[in-house]
Amino acid sequence: NGLNQIEKATKGTFELIETPENINKIIEIFNINFYTFSKHERKEYIKAVSLFSIDTIKLHEIAEALSVSISTIKLDLKEIKVFLNESNLKLKYLSKVGLILSGEEEKIRKAQLKFLIEYLDISRDQIVNKIKKDETLGYKLIRTELKYHFEEFPIRDVRIFIKRIEKELGTIISDEAFMILQFYLMIALTRMKKNYFINERENNQKFLMSTREYNILTNELKHFEDNFELGINDSEILFLTELFLGSHSYNFNTSFYENWIEIEITINEIIKEVSKLVEVDLSNDKILFDGLLNHLKPAIYRIKNDIVLENEISKEVEELYSDLFENVKEVCDKKLKVFIN
Repeated sequence: NGLNQIEKATKGTFELIETPENINKIIEIFNINFYTFSKHERKEYIKAVSLFSIDTIKLHEIAEALSVSISTIKLDLKEIKVFLNESNLKLKYLSKVGLILSGEEEKIRKAQLKFLIEYLDISRDQIVNKIKKDETLGYKLIRTELKYHFEEFPIRDVRIFIKRIEKELGTIISDEAFMILQFYLMIALTRMKKNYFINERENNQKFLMSTREYNILTNELKHFEDNFELGINDSEILFLTELFLGSHSYNFNTSFYENWIEIEITINEIIKEVSKLVEVDLSNDKILFDGLLNHLKPAIYRIKNDIVLENEISKEVEELYSDLFENVKEVCDKKLKVFIN
C-alpha cells in the first residue's frame, strides 16, 4: 500500500513512523478487511451491480467484493429477483457466462433512476452522496459502484441543456425535478451509447408530439447526437418529452418522482379503492390500468396548464353511470387532488 516498513526499536518494541493521513489509511484498510456486511448492505450492493452492469454479472466477483461465499450470494439473489420482478425485470442465466439483466428498456431505466436518487445527488456538476444516508462501509461500496458508471460523464453539458430547455419553455423546474432530469439524461445517454434504446413507444404519441416540449427537445437534442455520436430516435424523444412535461406539471410541495414517474402506484391505489366501492375486483385488469395511465399523464399536464378540452360526453356519462361516477370522483378527490389541486 506504499507505506513505510515497521522498524525494530528497543528490545521487544516495534514502531511505524507514518503521517497521520497514512495511519488513517491503514485503519481504513483494516476496517475493510475485517468488515462484515449486513444482509441489507449485501442486497443493496447486488441490486446496484444487477441494475447497472452492462456486461454479464459474475457471482464470484460479487462474493469477493463482499467477502462472503457464493452460496450466500445465491441466497441473497432469491430476494433480489423478487425486487426486480416488481419492476418487471429479471436476471437471465447464460451458461458458463453469468447473469444478465433483461426487461423493457424503459423499465430498466426507471429502476436505475429510482436506485440512483436513493443514494446520490448532484452538486456543482459533481455526483455527491445523498445527505442523511448512513455512511457505513457497505453504503460507501454501493455509492462507489454507482459512481463508477458515470466517472467520465460530462454532467455540466446536461445541466446546460436542461437550463436551455427551461429558458425556451419559460418555466421554472424545481431542484428535485432538475436533479431527476439530470440523472435520467445521464442514464439514457450512457445506455444509448452502449446501443440500448427505447423503441416503438406509442403511448400518447399524438398528444406528446403536439407539445412545445417535443419540438424544442427535437431541435436541442442534436447537440447530444453530435457530442455522443449517436442517433436519438422518436421513442426516446417521446419519453424525454413526458419527463419534461412532468417536471412542471405537479405541485411544488409534492414529489415530482412520486407523482409523475411513479404515477403507476397512484393508479393501482385508485383501482383498488374503486374496486372496494363497486364490489368488483378490477386489480388484474391490465387494459384498465394502461388506459388510466395513458389518460392521466396528459390530463395532469392539461389541468396544470389550464388547457380545457371540449368533452361532449361527460354530462352523458355522469347521468348514465351516476353511481360509478360518484365512486370514481370520491377516490380521485382523495388520491389525485393532493398534487393536482
